[in-house]
Amino acid sequence: CKSSTLQQVQQDSGRISKNVEESARSEIPLDKPKPLIFSIIRNGHEVLRGSLRDVASLLERGELELSMEEWRNLRKWWHMHRILEVGTTADADKGRRGGFLRLVDKHCQQTASSHSFYQEYDALSEQEEELNAAFETEDMYQIKALFFDFQDAMQTFLAREDELLMPCVDDMEEGGMNLKRLMKNDVLSGISKSFGFEFFIRYAVEKLERHHGGMPRVRVYAFALYTVATRKEWDQWKIWIQATVSPSTYEELLEVIHQEEGQ
Repeated sequence: CKSSTLQQVQQDSGRISKNVEESARSEIPLDKPKPLIFSIIRNGHEVLRGSLRDVASLLERGELELSMEEWRNLRKWWHMHRILEVGTTADADKGRRGGFLRLVDKHCQQTASSHSFYQEYDALSEQEEELNAAFETEDMYQIKALFFDFQDAMQTFLAREDELLMPCVDDMEEGGMNLKRLMKNDVLSGISKSFGFEFFIRYAVEKLERHHGGMPRVRVYAFALYTVATRKEWDQWKIWIQATVSPSTYEELLEVIHQEEGQ
């Protein structure tokens, strides 16, 4: 029920502190870079945080049209990221949950379900639809009120996910799971063949470069994509990345790829 879910969220949120920063280990530069496969999920959270800040900034300046455009792109990207986490309708039709949350439940003692992450996604989706309807009215007062509520809810959700779910990736790796195969077949496959995948990659690296937080977020994220891609896929994906980020950021990525390939 909603009351029990809210109680669970409050209990979990009370335990979340600076440990979230420690869970961002997927962003830490390494002397000998290692592909951190699930940074596709973890740094995706930084994409969302940066995007929310961009919308908030535009709303605070009273830029209605620009904030609407930014919101539409954020909403589109989040819908795709959500597929990575909760799976697709096809998964539900087959009687199972696809995506990252299902992997966590399967390999990490039902952690996603026991902490009400599926219910929280449903609640966020309801808020998102209400906010989107407000954008359609162009009522700035209503938009601001609903947006900042949505932003707070999303920030809490992302912090809980970083704190409670991302450590399960280490558990899966230590348990001998093939993270590359899991990401490619159980998570990324939900969107990687879609027509919107170019948008997904380009939007992500653009936001990660803008909101880098002093960390090589683009490099880590794109190196993970490189690691799970086939040669044909990477030949296309790298074109999208190069066309989006600065030359210096792209060179940083090429450097770790050359090290990986022994060049």
